[in-house]
Amino acid sequence: MSAAIRPDTPDAPALAVDYVHGADPAALLTEDTLALFGFGDDAPHSDDPRYLRVPLQPYGETRFERWRARARRVALHVVRKSCLAMPWMQRRSNPR
Repeated sequence: MSAAIRPDTPDAPALAVDYVHGADPAALLTEDTLALFGFGDDAPHSDDPRYLRVPLQPYGETRFERWRARARRVALHVVRKSCLAMPWMQRRSNPR
């Protein structure tokens, strides 16, 4: 299952969210990955700042939630505080 969020601005990056199976988050953290969420106590660990462990137990099969965007000038920011993290995208302006 996947969904795409397409803003009205034609040059804005499209966000795609999908749920994928895997044992190693590193294999899923491709260049276009903005964030990857692992759920539950058994979610693997990773030092990549785009990977976040969520302390909610999965319902059914264990999967990762992956956020991806295909865009050239996108920056990903992650703020971590205690056990919470908030990622967001920001379009980089053109260099002058």
